[in-house]
Amino acid sequence: MIRSTSYHKLNRKASLSVEKKQSIQKLRNRQNSLALDKELAENNNKQATHTKSKGRKKDVLEKFIESPQPLLESSLSQLRHSILCEGLPDPCPYRAYIWCILLRASPIESEWYSGVVARGGVNVESMGADSKFAHVSEKIGNDVFRTFQNNKKFWSKTSEDEFIRVLNAFAWCVIENNEIGELSNVNNSRLSPYVQDEVVKLWDFLFSYGVHMNIILVVAQLLLIRSELLTSKNPMSLLRQFPELDAGKIIKLSLSITKSIPGDLYDLIVRHTFDEKVGVQIENYKV
Repeated sequence: MIRSTSYHKLNRKASLSVEKKQSIQKLRNRQNSLALDKELAENNNKQATHTKSKGRKKDVLEKFIESPQPLLESSLSQLRHSILCEGLPDPCPYRAYIWCILLRASPIESEWYSGVVARGGVNVESMGADSKFAHVSEKIGNDVFRTFQNNKKFWSKTSEDEFIRVLNAFAWCVIENNEIGELSNVNNSRLSPYVQDEVVKLWDFLFSYGVHMNIILVVAQLLLIRSELLTSKNPMSLLRQFPELDAGKIIKLSLSITKSIPGDLYDLIVRHTFDEKVGVQIENYKV
């Protein structure tokens, strides 16, 4: 009986000893796990800090626009030439800043744009039933639906609400700046050719050498599809939906066309973007 009792005590003592060792081992494992987690977290933080401080690698053009330029006109000329000959990278994370530099305009503050968007649509509620702008938002919505309904590439990148919101914001700016004629460009826009990737390159060119070149770009595009227009039984169907754009070919041909335009006519083309009287002069121009 004594032996049995002693045996049970020894077993219990041994059992407690094993449990104690197991508890200690679990505690050590837990501590090791916490230490490992801490080490991994520290390494991740170091890596994130290193990546953040290092940043992405900037190309030559981005470094150029960030550096001080004492000779503004010379620097702008160099920038334009670089865009014409080499183009901007694709994708270009700093394209918006390039456009602002070429336009000599400050970037728009996000708070300002948010304030314009917060106004909502240019409609009866915001303008009043008697305002001539009461139905601008409605016209924008109808035109967007009609123009982009079959353009899957465009809608894969943006939503209809987002695009309508941008056009309404533009309409507010036009109304406030009393540039009412520009509203027709919003309501009657046919932007389906301009949602391809190539059109961004055309905008790079236009902002570099002047938006008046848009007329010559259109002429160049028409010349590129001249054969199709002449052989088509319904050429208007081709004009309603231009083929895929090739910015390089269009720009190259437009520069060639520009050389053949008389100086006085080219001056009128340049001025037509800001002088309302030029339209009549161009219409009556005789070659």
